[in-house]
Amino acid sequence: MRSPDSSRRQFLTAGVCLGCALAVSGCEQSLEPEVPRRIELAPLDSLHEPRTIFALEKLVVFRQRDSIGVMSMNCTHQSCLLTPLENGDEGYRCNCHESSFDIQGRVLRGPATRDLPWYAAEIDGQRMLVVDLSHEVSKEWRLNVGAA
Repeated sequence: MRSPDSSRRQFLTAGVCLGCALAVSGCEQSLEPEVPRRIELAPLDSLHEPRTIFALEKLVVFRQRDSIGVMSMNCTHQSCLLTPLENGDEGYRCNCHESSFDIQGRVLRGPATRDLPWYAAEIDGQRMLVVDLSHEVSKEWRLNVGAA
């Protein structure tokens, strides 16, 4: 039969271990950089037809006359940056694992299985394009910017 002291010691040891595990997991989460959900991307006048690529932000902005659409260039397989297809083909390719997507972000070849997301955007008072990464929209959604 165990003594009351050994049961108490086991209970306290388990409690200390659990507390340490919770503290470490909390520290680990707080060390991760917070991703901004709204990005002030570029002045409206700097966005050219048919597209402008922002590699650092992993976004591509499509412009057609007075409308703008914003699509991710972050591969849905393992988050590698996509590059435009060559040889006159329209679409994107992942150099990490060879996934490919059409110009609208639909998967053409895996291992990626999800299409690329499109994001809502707006023009602020300084005529800057602001992208909302927390608000996904359909591939057909476009921001009307008028004749700029």
